[in-house]
Amino acid sequence: MANGFNRRGSVQLILGGVAGIHATPVVWKMMDDVAIWTQNWAWVPRPKDGDVAWTTTYSPICRGGCGVRIRLVNSFEGEGDLGGVQVGGLGVKVDGDPNHPVTKGGVCPTCLSSLQLMYDEAIRVTKPLARMGKAGQLVPIGWDDALNRLVAALKELRDKGQAHTVAALTRAGGGTLEAFVEYFLAAYGSPNFLRMPSGQDSWDAAAAAMLGGGSLGFNFENVDFVLSLGAGLLEGFGDEVWSRRNYAALRRLPEKPNVPFWMADSRASNTASAADKWLAVKPGTEGALALGLCHLLVKAGGKIPAGVSGLGEFKQKVLPRYSPDKVAAITGVKAADLAALAEKLQKADRPLVIWGRGKGNQPDGLYDSMAAVALSALLGAVGRTVVKVPELPLTKWPQTKTPTQPRLDGARPPLSRWRINGLVEAAGQGKPYPLNLLMIFGANPAFAAPQAPAFRAALKKIKTVVCFSTFLDETALAADLVLPAPFYLETWNDAYTPMGVPFPVYSLGAPLFRFKNIKSKNPGDVLLLVARKLGGDVEAGVKGWKKFEDVIKFRVKGMVGKGKVGPSAAPGDVKKFWKALVQNGFWADEAAKPAKAARIELVSPVLKKLGAQGPLAAMPHYAPIKGGDGKKYPFVLVPYELSSLSEDGVPFSPFMTKIMDDHLLRGHESFVEINPATGHKLGLGWGDRVYLEGPSGKIKVRVDLTERAQPGYVFAPVGLGHTAFDEFIRGKGANTLDVVMVSSDPLSGLPVWPTSRVKVVKA
Repeated sequence: MANGFNRRGSVQLILGGVAGIHATPVVWKMMDDVAIWTQNWAWVPRPKDGDVAWTTTYSPICRGGCGVRIRLVNSFEGEGDLGGVQVGGLGVKVDGDPNHPVTKGGVCPTCLSSLQLMYDEAIRVTKPLARMGKAGQLVPIGWDDALNRLVAALKELRDKGQAHTVAALTRAGGGTLEAFVEYFLAAYGSPNFLRMPSGQDSWDAAAAAMLGGGSLGFNFENVDFVLSLGAGLLEGFGDEVWSRRNYAALRRLPEKPNVPFWMADSRASNTASAADKWLAVKPGTEGALALGLCHLLVKAGGKIPAGVSGLGEFKQKVLPRYSPDKVAAITGVKAADLAALAEKLQKADRPLVIWGRGKGNQPDGLYDSMAAVALSALLGAVGRTVVKVPELPLTKWPQTKTPTQPRLDGARPPLSRWRINGLVEAAGQGKPYPLNLLMIFGANPAFAAPQAPAFRAALKKIKTVVCFSTFLDETALAADLVLPAPFYLETWNDAYTPMGVPFPVYSLGAPLFRFKNIKSKNPGDVLLLVARKLGGDVEAGVKGWKKFEDVIKFRVKGMVGKGKVGPSAAPGDVKKFWKALVQNGFWADEAAKPAKAARIELVSPVLKKLGAQGPLAAMPHYAPIKGGDGKKYPFVLVPYELSSLSEDGVPFSPFMTKIMDDHLLRGHESFVEINPATGHKLGLGWGDRVYLEGPSGKIKVRVDLTERAQPGYVFAPVGLGHTAFDEFIRGKGANTLDVVMVSSDPLSGLPVWPTSRVKVVKA
């Protein structure tokens, strides 16, 4: 399949298809505005006439991974592994796949407009690049040269006995590529695999501490009361379409009254504004609110569900600290509102507590997540609405030698498997050993890492940085070697169960297009080539896999004959199973029973074993995290997330720029939200320009005086402020993560920033 394109050619025809799509969470009026806007572009080309076809796949552009259908013009039927699948031609529209068990025909704004990113040559990495010459510029090189450079660097370190000084970092929420990178590193001799941070990390830590491990999900089926502790269901929490669909189901049941929905959040977000009751908590105090509810539930004398252990010690040592009056002082929530909420939760037959921050990209403190698990346990929700998600039945990797060196990021299993903050510290200090080579796969930490300036500084201290990237983003521009990765519609890719979804789901994408002037290779194929050139244990570890799709086929064999592929039962024959999987784009087992938690430990034996100090250290309790000097930096900065802004390794598209509110982005300037009373004290008017200064940096923004913001705080959007890409993306607003101050959770070590502090200085 070969197609050509240019910046002002076929890229722009996507907009007409995008603007008219029906299955989208974007508001209709905004869609109409975009349609009118695009019609006025004289240089927008018109698609050529041709046969129209649809093909089913999935989009990993958002972290959740939308099940999608791609409309194609002049396509043809694929051959071999793609037999029966429409490929090639011209992709002109993204639609939702109504059969996908998670998104069910919906599609998020990021995936909706993703074709704009594929066709935009100005932001793509079109060929390998290497930093060369006295000026250290990135210059194009051939693939053979690029592979030889990577192999030589890896071989030199291994031969010196320094294989452990290599690390790899991927996006959060990946699939087989992420798992294969970790497997490759282990075979090579390094323990240093990391992912970008996610709220899933906090859930996993709490499950490890209190439920014997596993991964947590939320079952909305038949719930009769929902409490969200910061999770923005309308902001795109976890899997965006899944969370929005669940919210819609709570509010649109013709045969029943609406399910009551209460929201505890520090900002009047879309979710908080749509809730039956918004509890305006102080930032970072949601855990204390959960413990206050535990206090009232136990005091009311309700029956404690079976399997909850440690209740006596929890009641004696923890709960007296969280009476309604004490919790009101900590959280700002009135004692009467707390009591009313506890009563409603206690009367509910099937309550659900869901927790996190915004879209779920930010980890919580371990004790906050443990408090939410404790509340769920006392409500009898663990195992019913808060569940341990069954594992995907994937084929296990072949055994490799276990690297003997300690991790350089200081991860603390089982509470944390990786710590990007620890990676930054290690790279900066060269301890416990130097980081000589860092490979980055599909992530953009130079922009999206918490406390991004510290990550950028750390990159400069690493001997070799190799970036596998589809886009010429901030991280690629800072790398020593840039290897072009295909767009998701140009290669094999997959994803495992999305964050928050309570049943196992697997999504698969096949290569539908190939462009002559994009010289990209799947990172998995690159690692296979490198492994064969390195020889030894690394080559032995990939024996039998010629291409990355062979790796994917190996992993999915465990699903054969189990669950469903598309709407039908999974075939028991391997070849038939693979053909059905490619054609339908997903496997799922919605009937899978949640994994059981034998006991719910309110006094964590895991934390005791890890040596947690203090009388409350092994139990859920409120432990505020300091975010800086309160005298020098008097305001708490609260980063917030929106569905219109992409995250991590994907920029927002021109289409998404258009739908941003004028109070979020006006021209090239972004806004922060400040309560009018706070603004008055500072002598600020609406639209004034200010600097936000914190311990880690400074950004210039404008002020939106709004009642959405609580007095005394500054709320800033995450996702703006790119310094890379093209004129539609670059220079739009300021990057909030440039001024965020990150702390390490005292037990898990995960990066947290709920109470980062700043000062506001008029520009």
